[in-house]
Amino acid sequence: MIDSPFVYLAQTNPVACDLEGNAKQILDAAKTAHELGASICVTPAMSLTGWPLEGWLEREDFWMSLEEAINGLAQALHRQSRDGKIVLVGAPSRSEGKINRSIYVLGSGEIFKRIDKPLQGGCVLENARSIHNHSGVEVNYCFADDLTDESFVRALKADDVGLVCALDFGLFDSGDCARRRELMMDNCAREGIAFAVANQAGGQDDVIYEGRSFAVNCKGRETVRLKAFEADEGAVTVSNLFEDKATTLARESGRYETLFSALVCAVRDYASKNRFTDAVLGLSGGADSALVAAIAVEALGKEHVHAVMMPTRYTSDLSLKLAKDCAENLGIDYRVRPIGAIYDAAKSILADDFAGTDEGLAEENLQARSRGLLLMALSNKFGWLTLATGNKSESATGYCTLYGDTVGGYAPIKDVLKTDVWEMLRTYNVMKGREVIPTEIITRPPSAELKEGQTDESALMPYAELDAILRGLLEGGKSAAELQALGHNADNVRRVIKLWLRSEYKRAQCPVGPKVSRAMLGRDVRLPITSRPILQ
Repeated sequence: MIDSPFVYLAQTNPVACDLEGNAKQILDAAKTAHELGASICVTPAMSLTGWPLEGWLEREDFWMSLEEAINGLAQALHRQSRDGKIVLVGAPSRSEGKINRSIYVLGSGEIFKRIDKPLQGGCVLENARSIHNHSGVEVNYCFADDLTDESFVRALKADDVGLVCALDFGLFDSGDCARRRELMMDNCAREGIAFAVANQAGGQDDVIYEGRSFAVNCKGRETVRLKAFEADEGAVTVSNLFEDKATTLARESGRYETLFSALVCAVRDYASKNRFTDAVLGLSGGADSALVAAIAVEALGKEHVHAVMMPTRYTSDLSLKLAKDCAENLGIDYRVRPIGAIYDAAKSILADDFAGTDEGLAEENLQARSRGLLLMALSNKFGWLTLATGNKSESATGYCTLYGDTVGGYAPIKDVLKTDVWEMLRTYNVMKGREVIPTEIITRPPSAELKEGQTDESALMPYAELDAILRGLLEGGKSAAELQALGHNADNVRRVIKLWLRSEYKRAQCPVGPKVSRAMLGRDVRLPITSRPILQ
């Protein structure tokens, strides 16, 4: 067998329900595969429809459109290339009242076969054992998670399968993807089976698809790896699959560089897929807004990012300087819009209502809500996407102002703990080879600057302690007793749990943002707003 392209991996970035646009991505990839002479073109697990589809799955008009799109794609592929080569396309299907994820095996203008599997886990359905001979090699078509099942892989070996072509829609989740990939490699290497996986790439609302489609030879060595988080394509040759040759792959990025790239992908795709060209955010001179500004620059381009500093009498000269320096270093549009007049006007209107009371939280939150008002006004006037700048530590404890610093159309770092914000800023400066984000933004004590002498850590606790408790509570599912057994202060543990439980109503009203952990608030970890919890 000569060393020519055997499999073509088409790592697409579909838009949910854009059947026409998604089909064009598949057609373009299949054309390249045909020109290179590949026998099989593999696309991701939901390449035709995008995912998640949520309520569209309940609509009959969606299923009618999908049937037309599948048949139309099969015919278009045949018109484009009449060589009978196979294209594997992913989309949902219905069978006996149940919704499945399916592999549509397309060739010669028709659907040769449909391979079904339950949407969430479960066993491969009866018709999923699909084995075809290509150039003398027994090839199986399946979903990538099938390869994490040792018994499934052993059954393939018993059927003399030499190659698996797998479709995937694997999410980025800060570590689980790598562990899953290693399990697939171990299972297949044990049986001497080569495999190639086409994964979805890009952002879709609150999820990020990792991309990084890859191929592994029969010895368990990774030989092909596509880009992370963006559409990409690549040929997998015979030697990539069946010979144990050393292959040079792109380097693996570090944890925080990868996390930063994932967030850039999320903002880029949320903006582009929803037809935003520009974004606006409040730039305070603090770490959170600096990180969001940097993400926006990398996602949209510096000329499309607009930063607004909105000072009050509590805003320090240092904050003004750092915000300005950060904006200049990033090369973004920067403007200063004091909110004192809005704040004073609101207090004047409420003077009779507030008479006889001490200034406190209501007056502090008026400032945050005045800032939100200006940002949304700019968004409405110019069609800019407002980026909220709150982090996970604040959200988990309710340390944020509803309709104030939580306003926005997208919240890029809502699933990022404060300590990770600082690490990403340090990493960003390393990535750029210079101090783009002033070091003092990273090292200064964080403060909302809504009253004199205010700091986050005096209102809460040191972020290192807070974030360690939150990781155990949210990602580890640990109880108060278990957290204390790990060495956390009992009073701190009880306080964090109390703050978390009483602030669910805030999180329910915050803007959408990307999942980058195993325990995203409001998605993976969601509580009843009205409850009397036993967790104390």
